[in-house]
Amino acid sequence: MRLGPSAALVALFFVAACGGAQTPASTTPSPSVPEAAPTPVAPEAAASDDTVGRAPNSVERSAVQRLIDETVATRHLEPTRPITIRVARAQQIATRLAGQIEPEDVEHARAEYTALGLLPPQLDLRTLLKDLLAEQVVGFYDPERDDLVIRDDAARGLTRIGLSPEPLEGRAALAHEIVHALQDQRLGLGEAMHLGRDTDAEDALHSLVEGDATLAMVGWLLARAGQPLEDLTQDPGRMRGLRQMAAPSGERLLAAPRIVQVSLLAPYLEGLNFCAVLHARGGFAAIDAAHAHPPRSMEQVLHPQKYLAGEEPETIALPPLPSLEAAGFHPLLDDTLGELEMGVYLGLGQESGVDEAAAAGWGGDRLRIYQGPRELAAVWLSTWDDEDEARGAEQAARRAQGTSSVEEQDSERVLRIGRALMILRGVPAEQQAGVVAALEGIMRQRSRPAAPAPTPRPPATPSPR
Repeated sequence: MRLGPSAALVALFFVAACGGAQTPASTTPSPSVPEAAPTPVAPEAAASDDTVGRAPNSVERSAVQRLIDETVATRHLEPTRPITIRVARAQQIATRLAGQIEPEDVEHARAEYTALGLLPPQLDLRTLLKDLLAEQVVGFYDPERDDLVIRDDAARGLTRIGLSPEPLEGRAALAHEIVHALQDQRLGLGEAMHLGRDTDAEDALHSLVEGDATLAMVGWLLARAGQPLEDLTQDPGRMRGLRQMAAPSGERLLAAPRIVQVSLLAPYLEGLNFCAVLHARGGFAAIDAAHAHPPRSMEQVLHPQKYLAGEEPETIALPPLPSLEAAGFHPLLDDTLGELEMGVYLGLGQESGVDEAAAAGWGGDRLRIYQGPRELAAVWLSTWDDEDEARGAEQAARRAQGTSSVEEQDSERVLRIGRALMILRGVPAEQQAGVVAALEGIMRQRSRPAAPAPTPRPPATPSPR
């Protein structure tokens, strides 16, 4: 699920986990952050659009300037032009971000997740997303307008440096967003976001983008305590500890369906781990290289060694299903959800809401959503690393099927052939045989062992700045 620009939702967690909240306030840079030539904040003109906000005043501009310089030093990514800053009220930010939620994207997400039983049919997804944005965002970078928007209370907090209590979590969240501005200027963030992708590839790209910014945010926090980021990224145990301590926060987010929580938080948490592995291998230069060759699936993000080994997802194409279309079912969309969101589906009926173990052997998938005479239908074909992994996924899929009503179960089916798995939802019993007949040949072909992984990626080497 693509939610558009986001703030660092886990900033407060990392403040506590990294010990930054106990660091005494100081008006001087940390010794671990080298001084550099200031990166100028762009001069501002008066804004006529009420959703844009206002220019920062001189005190706010100076505070933002200091935070930009510290972030540049931490991320080791020099800007190519001044960063434009706007200060806006929470409602202005919510209105502006709500306008960036494409109705077509919302409708596709609603159809997919409703057909799979991951969203209740009556849920107003667009309103939920707007409420989440209003609750969570402290600031955001907009590559469309090339500006960094800061909530007015956060901007005021920036001017309190040296006072007690120092607004550390707000500054950390804004350092995260400054990284997005640097990514846009130096690593092609704006261009990358315009390329059309399936959900899985989109989740993977967002995980790289948000994981990079979150790692730099953590580095900024550690620098305040005089600790090098390398000490963290080269210690897998500490990284696992940070990941395990994280939890959703915010009343609306906690009440949201599991698929919304997971798809919103994963780019930060799973992306952080992915980027930490790259950083341990080659510093921020390795992350820069990943922006040029981003992960193509959440499998590569969840298992960074698969990305480093060059293990690509399997591509699956679903054929036309004439028997289903003859019964009045019209295709709405084809998509690939990937290991992350497959885990949410396989976790239906479990207390955790996600079955990571059952989804871990994912090899590839293709989902088609149909609009039927009365309801939505889903035809989902996936492949797995081997037959044992497929068998585990089959068991989890049958358990998920058991969470439906008796009437709904009549229109559901789970079928495995070797390492290929088919899941049908909303397909009437009388049409299921025709669907199976159309897919059986593909499933038998896909039941063969997966192809070996290609040549591993070489470690990145720092490039001259």
